[in-house]
Amino acid sequence: MPYRSAGAPGLLIVAAVAFFGAGCGGGEPAPEPVVVKTACALKNGSRVQVQGYLRLPARISLTDRAVIDLFTRRGGTGDRASVELLLGTEPNQLERLEAGFTPTSLRVRGSDGTVATLIDQVVVVATVKRAGGTCVLADSTVTVVAK
Repeated sequence: MPYRSAGAPGLLIVAAVAFFGAGCGGGEPAPEPVVVKTACALKNGSRVQVQGYLRLPARISLTDRAVIDLFTRRGGTGDRASVELLLGTEPNQLERLEAGFTPTSLRVRGSDGTVATLIDQVVVVATVKRAGGTCVLADSTVTVVAK
């Protein structure tokens, strides 16, 4: 049986499969697992995965978003990183704080809707963002670690 070339249409299909197949698995690279202490040591725009405990800072500015703390250990101890979250009741959002809030007022909706408080260990996947000499973990997704 003589060999027959697939020709231009066959070549086009192979190229399309190679191009689109390489993109399977999502457009963003997998986050790099890091510890809280080194999260901001990575370059601007890096995706990181870091585990710890969320806590409200002593002073907080609320707009449509807020920056809260992520600590290595429960109780606001250990190394700290800053995490930016939108305010609201949807997944990956900090519930709006009432006047006179306390540290126990913290309620963050995880990506599956589970509510995290200051005693819950979480995994945050976020993008390292630097501006004006500060570093914040932004575009965050939060997963509550099973107890």
